[in-house]
Amino acid sequence: MSEPLLLKLIQLFAIASRFHSERGRVEKIIRHFLQVQLSIGQPERYLQVFDEYHAQNLKTGTTRGGNEDNFSVRESSRMVLLCTQLNEELNQGQKLNIIIILISLLESEANSLKPQELEFLHSVGEVFNIRDSEFHQIIHFCRKKRGQDPDFKNVLIISSNPERKPKFGKHLLIGNLAGYIAIMKLEKSGSFHVKFSGSENVSLNGVLMLEDEVYDFTAGDLIKSNNGFPIYYSDILSRFMEDRQENQIIFDVKGLEYQFPNGKKGLHTLDFSETSGKMVGLMGASGAGKSTLLEVLNGNLKPSAGHIKINGLDLQADKKKLEGVIGYVPQDDLLIEDITVFQNLFYAAKLSFADKSKEELKALVQKTVNDLGLSEISRLRVGSPLEKIISGGERKRVNIGLELLRAPGILFLDEPTSGLSSRDSQSIIELLKELSLQGKLVFVVIHQPSSDIFKMFDRLLIMDTGGYPIYYGNPIEAIVYFKGKTNQLNKEHAYCYECGHVNPETIFDLIEARRVTEFGKYTRERKIQPQEWYEEFRKNFSAQKQEVVSGASIQAIRAADWLRQFNVFIKRDLLSKLNNRQYMAINLLQAPLLAFLLAYINRYYNIDKLTGGQYSFAENDNIPVFIFISIIVCLFLGLTVSAEEIFHDRKILKREKFLNLSRSSYLLSKVLILFSLSAFQTLAFWFISCLILEINEFSWIQLGLLFSASAFANMLGLNISSAFNQAVTIYILIPILLIPQLVLGGIVIQFNKINPELKDNTDVPIISEIMASRWAYEGIMISFFKDNKYNKTLFETNFSKHSADNRYIYVFPELEAKLQYAMEYSNSGLFKHKEKIASDFEVLRNELNLENSLHPALAFNRVDDLKPACDGKTMQAAMDYISRLRIYYSGLSKNASDRESDLIGEMEKSEGGNKGLNNLRLASHNRSIERYLKNTDDDKKIIETDGRIVQMADPVFRAPDGNHIFSRAHFFSPFKYLFDIRLDTPVFNIIVLWLMTGFLYLLLWFDGLRKLIDFLSSGKSSRN
Repeated sequence: MSEPLLLKLIQLFAIASRFHSERGRVEKIIRHFLQVQLSIGQPERYLQVFDEYHAQNLKTGTTRGGNEDNFSVRESSRMVLLCTQLNEELNQGQKLNIIIILISLLESEANSLKPQELEFLHSVGEVFNIRDSEFHQIIHFCRKKRGQDPDFKNVLIISSNPERKPKFGKHLLIGNLAGYIAIMKLEKSGSFHVKFSGSENVSLNGVLMLEDEVYDFTAGDLIKSNNGFPIYYSDILSRFMEDRQENQIIFDVKGLEYQFPNGKKGLHTLDFSETSGKMVGLMGASGAGKSTLLEVLNGNLKPSAGHIKINGLDLQADKKKLEGVIGYVPQDDLLIEDITVFQNLFYAAKLSFADKSKEELKALVQKTVNDLGLSEISRLRVGSPLEKIISGGERKRVNIGLELLRAPGILFLDEPTSGLSSRDSQSIIELLKELSLQGKLVFVVIHQPSSDIFKMFDRLLIMDTGGYPIYYGNPIEAIVYFKGKTNQLNKEHAYCYECGHVNPETIFDLIEARRVTEFGKYTRERKIQPQEWYEEFRKNFSAQKQEVVSGASIQAIRAADWLRQFNVFIKRDLLSKLNNRQYMAINLLQAPLLAFLLAYINRYYNIDKLTGGQYSFAENDNIPVFIFISIIVCLFLGLTVSAEEIFHDRKILKREKFLNLSRSSYLLSKVLILFSLSAFQTLAFWFISCLILEINEFSWIQLGLLFSASAFANMLGLNISSAFNQAVTIYILIPILLIPQLVLGGIVIQFNKINPELKDNTDVPIISEIMASRWAYEGIMISFFKDNKYNKTLFETNFSKHSADNRYIYVFPELEAKLQYAMEYSNSGLFKHKEKIASDFEVLRNELNLENSLHPALAFNRVDDLKPACDGKTMQAAMDYISRLRIYYSGLSKNASDRESDLIGEMEKSEGGNKGLNNLRLASHNRSIERYLKNTDDDKKIIETDGRIVQMADPVFRAPDGNHIFSRAHFFSPFKYLFDIRLDTPVFNIIVLWLMTGFLYLLLWFDGLRKLIDFLSSGKSSRN
């Protein structure tokens, strides 16, 4: 309070006390006001000012002919003017206190107020905007003296006489009180006022109360008599809230314990029971387990022993019945930074209520905004803590508002004042106190509260290092308790007599007091260990069983259905991304920019060519490399857009867990948005690349393969986003995930030149089969080769021709050589000849059996006789059979060549001659891709492995081996089989990519990667 304001108050008091004959009592009233309500330690200066004003008023009233028994017109006008000026600077509670003081100063020893004085008080009340009902209640309460109990509604009489029970008010019976204490509640303002009538000394916060004088009674206040027990503000509040018990909540904790996965105990046995309408503070030093306790109490962690019941329902076993009863506000922000305050609240409300219309939800949000005092900032974007748009205190209010929308009966908050200024902290705790007064049970983890904040709590639970509970009860009494246990001086005193404040730090100074050496230096050893405090707690504190009031019930809410949740998640996420201009700019522009840069770099042509050095798609040797780079780019973009999605939302998801929202609706909303963004990026990248590299045939199958790779990367990114707790870890993982895709994709290292320990004969190595890059690269390369306009008509014919050529040019001569070797050395006794002949006959049997199955009309029926001990006639018969096969395949090749010539002739006609056909080839068919797919750079045309001769030349013209159900195929196989259905390789590979993507979605749905990491971490911790 400013000094000019205080001087005006003193002037007002001086005028009002002009006719009060008891000068000593007047001085006591003014002194008490200065000391207790204004915390002025040495009020003598202002008492002197009061005397000067008082003397001046007496002199003025006499010299101007004023009536001694009445206020002059000048005095009345002066009083009204002072009240008008004060009205602009005082809050409602202060105004009520001034009315009460004025009543005390106006009353004479005759215990009556004159009509003119009553009229004046009424005028002051009107200036102060005090309701008539409250004004008259104050008058009646203040004027009831000893022997005249203020027996009317909203008054509590505290006495030791059972016969003093009031007819209309409430009664609290205590022992050994000579007189009575009356406490009045003003319903509209919610303030409490107290007075004492009797013969013994009664103190308020350590300061003696004047008999029949009315005092303000606020949060944390304590009334104490010489012979009676303490009366706390929270106890009085509970008495007045008994009328609101229709939705009472009983929170009962019995035998609660919690043990971490590594075996360490995080919470020792705890019992307590609490009712709605209370605000419970959880305090403790760092490492005391406050946050762990909060997580157990709110149901996030399952207790190792004991139970928590809410109105008889078990928190763990009856979660469905308790939906919406618990609200949780963690220490970190729960806000979506790129949407407004109103939008944050609105979308939270849409998720919480299934049966409210859009208009009803907007009205609910607006009411919450108004109640929280956020109207001025409701249309502002929230922003990040670094990019401050709204203040820290406002952020906390919005976080609390997210929970208040649902009106949960029990609210948990983890250090809501952390990082806030003292004013903002006070404002937040006042808000929480108001919520408790509305009938909610509020649990707050608090750290280093001020005196005013500390006194607002109704109950205090103190934890000591190691998860030991050591106190549960009234906050003020905690100071007395620990003082008593450590034998401190003035152990009955919790307040500072001069200012009425309490120092919460005193509690921890006593709990953690250190021993000193003989040299007077403090050691690290505590005087009283946590276990000792815990043992004292178990001896001195026992949970009082609370009975649920008849008619009280749990009111669970019904959250939005799956489709509405899905719709909200999409809209909320889209709006957040659209409002983040940097995010949108980067993700919309990086694909086109990368496409331009990479395509321009890979636009190769020979400037020394006789043709004039013009660019030609057909002659660009970089196309295969560019295709692979494009796949890596799509994987990279897919990972970067998704890698932080769930990690970024983790705190919000933790709060929304209490709504039991559908996990699939959230995940699918993420998938839909990310797939849409990846589709745009893939299309933009490929379209621009095609323009620059003059890829004239825009192929949807090629685009589909690139998009499938991006979708796979999206799901992979969502998995790591869900599994890891730090953004830096996630972004370190991105190159670790991409490098194997780069190395094992089939171009950087050829599969036939990979480490032999990883090779799988002639097939793709197993490790490469799980690489999305391998499937996308193979599919796009095959599509470019066999689906282009030039080669599409010729492919099947070329396939027949090259297949026949490779058999009669490479395979059959090799078989004939093996038979010739066997004929020459079959009678040799050398081991090396016997071993080779046995191996050669195995190859002969396998290859001839294959031919028998392909061409039954030419079948050789003596295949099984081809063994090292067979005679020369059998070997000669086999030689003749191979010769017939060579002739047969030579005929197949000639027929295919003839068909190829006919097809080329038809194409020349349709394209306008040889030049037109050549132009078509240059525009559609890339020679470098052909070289890769025909493997022309490899000198080995066939290899022998596992008793088979395998074709290495022309892999694109080789049919896959094995059965036709689902068998692995060689790299660059032109087609594959799925359940006996022949599919072109690009189509088959798309199916494989989406099967891999689906597997990753299931892994994400079951949170498999996170569970695996947690399992491995817990195993490591237990070993340590």
